Amino acid sequence: MRISGAKNAMNRAIQDLLCRPLTTKEKNLVWEYFKSRCAYCDKRINRAHRHGHMDHLDCSATGGGNAIHNRVLACKECNGNEKREQNWKRFLKSKCKDAETFQHRLDNIKVWQKQCPKPIATVLSTQAEKAKLAVEEAVKNFEEKFVHLRTLIRLPQ
Repeated sequence: MRISGAKNAMNRAIQDLLCRPLTTKEKNLVWEYFKSRCAYCDKRINRAHRHGHMDHLDCSATGGGNAIHNRVLACKECNGNEKREQNWKRFLKSKCKDAETFQHRLDNIKVWQKQCPKPIATVLSTQAEKAKLAVEEAVKNFEEKFVHLRTLIRLPQ
């Protein structure tokens, strides 16, 4: 696992505490809106084969949360192997053969986001704020230890 993948996993864990994961009903809405097609490459996704991912447009490491407005349907190749922590608009552009295709897919995602507006921010409870700070500290410590370990065993950057 790359360090960015581990950091993302840690950030997702705290997001799940602060912002609940999608419900089954919400996941069904994502599948229906995107018509079982990847929001990025437009590949048809067979739900029975579990190749569809509820991708975060903005990853949790950069402040994207679990709310439905930040989620799109993505194929396992786009979400699992290619996009990673890239900016979603830049990644979307790389998946489109021309400007017209890009604009069509971008508009589709923007309509989705307008249908599912961003929830009103809530003030974090004292406990949640402490948990968030603890995770941020753990991520920072992890990064420092990982860099140190890499120098000890001379892993390529």
